[in-house]
Amino acid sequence: LSQLVLEGAAAVNQDEYVCTACEAGYDGNKCEICADGYFGDPFASDPQKSCRPCECNGNIDNAAIGNCDRTTGECLRCIGYTTGPKCEECLPNHWGSALAHTCRPCRCHSFGSLSPQCSNQTGQCQCREGYTSDRCDRCLPGHGDVGNGCPECKCNITGSLGTLCDEVSGQCVCKRGIYGKR
Repeated sequence: LSQLVLEGAAAVNQDEYVCTACEAGYDGNKCEICADGYFGDPFASDPQKSCRPCECNGNIDNAAIGNCDRTTGECLRCIGYTTGPKCEECLPNHWGSALAHTCRPCRCHSFGSLSPQCSNQTGQCQCREGYTSDRCDRCLPGHGDVGNGCPECKCNITGSLGTLCDEVSGQCVCKRGIYGKR
């Protein structure tokens, strides 16, 4: 069989044309579907409805296949800790700006924070009473024993060298010859 070749099309016979060079944004044997990374109606004459690039705010891997829905344009494979129909927001328990590509995990301390979600702008976690720091992983001055709720030190003034205790263990600094936690 001889192959009939026309500009942008090829066929075994005149009734079976196959497109060999679709316009940008189109794909298929007859350029009848939107290409990967594009969405819309391939048969629309209105450019606002025809195949156009998906809008994922640069938060997709352009080398990947199936980044967006070819009909709706919804982004399906957001990267960089982003989510949303256009990869326009950070994932839950992350902070930063999806549009500036700065989303990162909150890393709130499980004991010291009220929630795994931190401030979207600063990354500051909301601390339980007695805890401090951006991750809520340290006790406030005058509090100790991070793993036990950072209770007040309550060091015995008679047997200890001061009112502050160890932040991690809650152990007060005892005078010579004195033993115990407080």
